[in-house]
Amino acid sequence: MYKVFIYDKTVIFTEDVNTKTSDENEQITKFESISNLLSDFEVFISNPKINKLFVFNKKDVNKIFEEFLSNFPIIEAAGGIVRNPENKLLFIYRFDKWDLPKGHIEKGETPKIAAKREVEEETSIPDLKIIRQLPYTFHSYILHDKRVIKKTFWFEMFTKSEQTPQPQIEEDITKAEWIPENEVKNALRNTYLSIKELFYREL
Repeated sequence: MYKVFIYDKTVIFTEDVNTKTSDENEQITKFESISNLLSDFEVFISNPKINKLFVFNKKDVNKIFEEFLSNFPIIEAAGGIVRNPENKLLFIYRFDKWDLPKGHIEKGETPKIAAKREVEEETSIPDLKIIRQLPYTFHSYILHDKRVIKKTFWFEMFTKSEQTPQPQIEEDITKAEWIPENEVKNALRNTYLSIKELFYREL
């Protein structure tokens, strides 16, 4: 299964879905051709009443997803879920939403190097150690009048630093905070679907 998030909407590529849905906010389309899929995708984006589009095919879902992605410019980014010795998690606040520190992978960087660099730049938290790689997320948006898809590489990280986070103001980050794990759900009420998905799979 693959998911692409478009703000409050989700496209789900799956081999296993009921061919009927009683939810008026969901739509199911059986994959027939990439041109039909792209047309369905555009209709879905423009329809405010539908928030989930299931793309159903019993085989070759990987190939269908790769073919779908090939129709858009792909931007690669990297970031992290960072814990400290008090088991608090590092969040940033940008554009009136809680988010995780992340940013574009620069030329010549590996995702791991980019993730550590971006977390430190956006929060000033040093001494980051990568524990493991987490699942990618994909989300789509308009950039310079073209629809693009961002693929974000995520890593679980740990730091021994007791430094207070400092937001990177020039990147429109207004707050950077350590949030206790038992309060993370409050932050997730005001975040992006892709961030919720990542946390609900990993916490």
